[in-house]
Amino acid sequence: MKFKGAIEKEFFSGDLSEFYRESDTPRKSNVKGRPSKRLHAASVIAAIGEAVTRDSPILEKLSGNILSSSLGIWASRLPRLQSLELWNGKALSEGAEDIIAVHCPSFKALSIYQWYVYFKICVGINDSDTLEIRTNGPMAGPVESNTSTGIAGIFPKPRLVADLARSYLTTNARIPQEVVMSLSYDEYYPDHHIHVQVRPDETAKEVDDDADQMLAAFFVGLRPQSLESLEVISNAKMSLVTMSALAKHAASLTELQLGGLDSEALTALAVLKDFTALKTLRLAGSTAFNPSFMNDDAFKDAVAGLRICENLDNISIKHIERGDEILSSLFFGSKVRLHNLEYSGPVPHSLFYETLKEHQSLVNVSLLINDVTHTLPLTFELDGLVDSIGQLTGLRTLYLSIESDDPLREKHISILARNLHNLEDLCVDGWEISDVIWPDIAKLSRLRKMTFNATTRFTTDRILDFITALGEGNRDFSLVIMNQEPEYLISEDEVQAISDVLSAAVGGVFERVYYRDSE
Repeated sequence: MKFKGAIEKEFFSGDLSEFYRESDTPRKSNVKGRPSKRLHAASVIAAIGEAVTRDSPILEKLSGNILSSSLGIWASRLPRLQSLELWNGKALSEGAEDIIAVHCPSFKALSIYQWYVYFKICVGINDSDTLEIRTNGPMAGPVESNTSTGIAGIFPKPRLVADLARSYLTTNARIPQEVVMSLSYDEYYPDHHIHVQVRPDETAKEVDDDADQMLAAFFVGLRPQSLESLEVISNAKMSLVTMSALAKHAASLTELQLGGLDSEALTALAVLKDFTALKTLRLAGSTAFNPSFMNDDAFKDAVAGLRICENLDNISIKHIERGDEILSSLFFGSKVRLHNLEYSGPVPHSLFYETLKEHQSLVNVSLLINDVTHTLPLTFELDGLVDSIGQLTGLRTLYLSIESDDPLREKHISILARNLHNLEDLCVDGWEISDVIWPDIAKLSRLRKMTFNATTRFTTDRILDFITALGEGNRDFSLVIMNQEPEYLISEDEVQAISDVLSAAVGGVFERVYYRDSE
């Protein structure tokens, strides 16, 4: 169901009619040959936000695609404002920090989804005319045409271009900007004689440079030592300038989450040595296939800085080369005592699992190891990693995934189950896992959730035997089998029978999905 026509008209009737705003760009022609009106979503949000903030001074959070022209005005009305969740960092471009510093004494948290990333969509019509369109990044609103008539006036299927652009950018939303900037989209539609190309706008880098300065100005403009939480989810183009400005809150910041970090941003992590209050740190580079690189000097500075953060309790490092070495430095010889660890990235060096077992304070561990170069058998001892994890006897949650030519086997899962008696949530992948592991899993008296992302060869009888061994400590047990091999059929009737027995025994639930080979 689409939000237009009668539905749109009904929604903006009565008291809500004052919030209706139209776009200058119409939809395609209607059945009578006339272009229909298009809702201008950003202006509607601005109008509603204006009314809400004017009449609700007790609001503590603003969230959404907020215009920079609105943010300062709204904040000035909200003395209890504590946090901002911004779809786009561009909202910070008009000095909202000065207003927040004066009018919002309780402000302490900022979250930003993305910064502007512009792309051009070039559409060739009838192999001659060319139309250029700009769109502002993943999941953007309707594309904007640089022509006076707009796309609807000359394009047979105007939604096609918008959908193509949005689909392309959404598909690549998790790819870092420097990678997306090197990509293009090119497809020809003979039925309409239309040639569609998507390529980066040359001005995009200037926007990123502005974002860095803009964020630094925001940190400096706030009351010193007032920010407690910062999250930048994607494309965090943060340099030493930004991180130095953030240091104005080094004694108050307890949670720092930065995504899309490039090599320049990683070199700025040395300033973390000043963040004495930091409890949660989440750092994400680019992708598993293009991890962000950290040179020797940056690595040494980052390690030295993190080892001083004695309050650090929760750390996540994803897609950063040498990220495993950073973690190893915290596992051994530092005063840091982590309870929660998440690592996603290239195959770790042996020092990682040799020191991991020394960090007995760990309670929750998630490891996603990607052998993208297919060199794991030469550089990585899977048995050593499993043995090291098995010595973390205080673990309650373990997610373990090895994406390689040398995956987890039955013996590894059994070793973990025999040693980690306090586990409450266990999720593993692997290859050709059979019923031999059930007796060891059944001894986990506190286990509440067991997820197999591995390819499995389980049988109904042995699953039922396992369920009968569950006790009161396994109450509300969840059993999820995500890749059962089709040759080892568990029929729908058997699935229902297992579900019924599990529900009756411990109030549990059962889910089974068959493995589908991507090839």
